[in-house]
Amino acid sequence: MHRKTRRSDALCILLPAVAALLISPIASGQEGHARPIRLIVPFSAGASPDVMARIVADTLSRQLGTPVIVENKAGAGGNIGAEYAARQPGDGHTIFVGSTANLAVNKTLYAHLPYDPERDFRPVSIAWVTRNVLIVPAGAPYRSVQDVIARARAEPGRLTYGSPGPGTAGHLIGELFQTATQTKVTHVPYKGQNQVVTDLLGGHIDFSFETIGSALPNIESGKVRALAITGSDRHPKLPDTPTFSESGVPSVDRLQGWAMFAVPAATPSAVVQRLQADLAKALADEGTRSKLTALGVDLRITTPEQTRRFLKEEVERWGEVVRTAGIRFD
Repeated sequence: MHRKTRRSDALCILLPAVAALLISPIASGQEGHARPIRLIVPFSAGASPDVMARIVADTLSRQLGTPVIVENKAGAGGNIGAEYAARQPGDGHTIFVGSTANLAVNKTLYAHLPYDPERDFRPVSIAWVTRNVLIVPAGAPYRSVQDVIARARAEPGRLTYGSPGPGTAGHLIGELFQTATQTKVTHVPYKGQNQVVTDLLGGHIDFSFETIGSALPNIESGKVRALAITGSDRHPKLPDTPTFSESGVPSVDRLQGWAMFAVPAATPSAVVQRLQADLAKALADEGTRSKLTALGVDLRITTPEQTRRFLKEEVERWGEVVRTAGIRFD
């Protein structure tokens, strides 16, 4: 009788503890977070991806009632931040704000990537898409993409285009552009986008491919002219600028930048689904949408499965461009 009573007492103590564990936010997938959430951004503070991540972080923090902190882990084309995020616990408190470079391009670009974008992460959702624009100095004679193509064919190798460096989106889009148009232009690599813009405005290079966010101020001020933009339709901020498809180079339209929220591979499905719902709610917020679209991005929410398929397609798409260009980093 005495032994039975002790067993009953032990059960009374253990059962509530087990129940509490089973219904905790992380175990059950219910809303709620036991500690602050970290958004790992693989770029420096103040860079465009960082600015946009902080806008989302502020909204998530307000909506969830939990601190959402942005941590910058810059370097190596985003590889340092990606590797760091991939090695964190899969408990729903670490989210990687990945990009085209570190989740798609770098898998083929680097011979020894310290992480695998598809194996080491579980995609949560795309957050936004960033379009790319072909721009020329305002004083250039080119009024259309076909003008650029005609000049490039007439004088192979004479036209120059700048990029922030080898293997960047600005470089790779230029490589695809040459392949698609059967032209030869000269790539001029710089150490950062600011130098590209400076030399473009000074007339030292003929054109460049820039994200719409970075190009808009100079387009609106009349310092540069936008000849074409990526995407399936025209951008509301540049209604007079045709797409590359409209300009006769449809394959370039598919090369766009994007931000993808992803978590370490060990994260449970229920937690992934909850985080996707949290992100969707944040991006539906009117103030958040207004701030992000003002930067030129197209907001987009996808399910985890749609995001996984999208990532696979993007790895293959950008990988083909990298292989065709013959670029490889150690």
